[in-house]
Amino acid sequence: MSAAKSVDKKGKKEKPQNLPKAPKGTRLPALWEVVITYAKIIVTLLGMSMFVVSYINGASLIWCAIRAGAAMLAVGLVFWLMYWMVVRGSLDLAESLIKERQNEINSQFDPANTREFAG
Repeated sequence: MSAAKSVDKKGKKEKPQNLPKAPKGTRLPALWEVVITYAKIIVTLLGMSMFVVSYINGASLIWCAIRAGAAMLAVGLVFWLMYWMVVRGSLDLAESLIKERQNEINSQFDPANTREFAG
């Protein structure tokens, strides 16, 4: 069963659970926004230009659409891979920075590292 759709014992659907939402106005990090925005613009312009060039060269409308769709799919997959690598790298970096900072905090409060004698 999924969290959004649950069924009780009688087979009736219950109301979906309220999942937490981000506060209004929350945005992705700037690097992620830039990468995905440019990718969308490039893929859209590529599809339109492929359609127009194919139509000018005398292809039927269906073949123009197939060529444009195939080009958009291929380039879109490349941009998706690039976006995934950027996101994964930035999340790994943030995780390592958090762990490093936590280790610094833990070492400051470690009683074995203090020079005071509390005996």
